[in-house]
Amino acid sequence: MPLKIYIFENVRFGEIPKRFGAPSFPSWTNSSVQPVSDGRNCVQVDISVLRNPPGGENPIEVPERPLVPESEDCLFLDIYVPRWIIDEPDELAPLPVVVWLYGGAFAFGAKNHGGSPLYNGRGIIEASDYQTIFVTGNYRLGAYGWLAGDYMQGAAQPNAGLYDQALIFKWVQEHITKVGGDKDHVSAWGESAGASSVLHHLIREDGEVDPMFNTFAVQSPAYQWLWDNKKEGKLDQTYKSFSSLAGCGESFDIECLRKSTNLSEANQKLYETVATSGLFPLGPSVDGKWVTSLSPVALANGKSHRLTQNFHLPLPEKAHIYELLTRNKIAIRQVLEA
Repeated sequence: MPLKIYIFENVRFGEIPKRFGAPSFPSWTNSSVQPVSDGRNCVQVDISVLRNPPGGENPIEVPERPLVPESEDCLFLDIYVPRWIIDEPDELAPLPVVVWLYGGAFAFGAKNHGGSPLYNGRGIIEASDYQTIFVTGNYRLGAYGWLAGDYMQGAAQPNAGLYDQALIFKWVQEHITKVGGDKDHVSAWGESAGASSVLHHLIREDGEVDPMFNTFAVQSPAYQWLWDNKKEGKLDQTYKSFSSLAGCGESFDIECLRKSTNLSEANQKLYETVATSGLFPLGPSVDGKWVTSLSPVALANGKSHRLTQNFHLPLPEKAHIYELLTRNKIAIRQVLEA
């Protein structure tokens, strides 16, 4: 079978982020081809060892973990491109783009997790008759990406994972034309934590910030009840618990956390000690800037970015949005061409 899709794997979109800091594009340029082996996933929580993993009565299943190194230097993305747009770039107009944000309780997951069809663009591209470009990238997880609270608002970057995702969308705006993509026709897709993330981009600063996509498709958004960002509130208490596990005591000392040598172990233990009820200990939190109120409240009050067109796709019981869209060419065209 002739090759129909080119895959540009482990494209670096961000330099190694400062611990608990905002991400940024690489500060250097390099004209050499980057080896695929340079790619890494963000540090994960192993939920297989938790007594009560996120999901309550329907706990999240543990996916097959890819044999990819984990590191704090993990801001890489993959691009799936129909071969013809590279080989014959002048024949048609640029192609619409799907950006996939993965799920995983904001604790685990990666752009290539377990080789799942959710995490590669082949199905979407085939269902669109090879008229779509698919992008998926990593964002920081657990405490690395989602510590928040009053102290973090002054000392570091709360909700850093959202900023990682925003950098993916910004990268698409600046670079997707190089592989035949249309930066003015970008669609954001996600499931579970990824779906919630998409909606949090819509409510950014009460909807006043352009999310850098035109349409979206989400399933089972995982909302967090992480709103208590007052001084010594619930979010600060989670910070102190994590700080203690990392060897910094129950004090507000971000520099100690940045120097800690057992942060990944502390991240794992936080989930083992906090997730006794099956609830998510970390995730998008009210921070007074990006998230000014719980996302369901913001959406209900109309504090979200107005896209040019909204529509609803009925989803049969027990069906998956990815399965629906990859088998329904009319539906996928609705999402991509709106």
